[in-house]
Amino acid sequence: MEGRGLEEVDKTMIANLNLQSVQAPSEKVKCL
Repeated sequence: MEGRGLEEVDKTMIANLNLQSVQAPSEKVKCL
């Protein structure tokens, strides 16, 4: 994989985790 792809994935994952933590922390724990 290219560095760009990994960086984009990291940004997406971080954004999703941030949204989940803000909207529903309990669901975030369930996903993990």
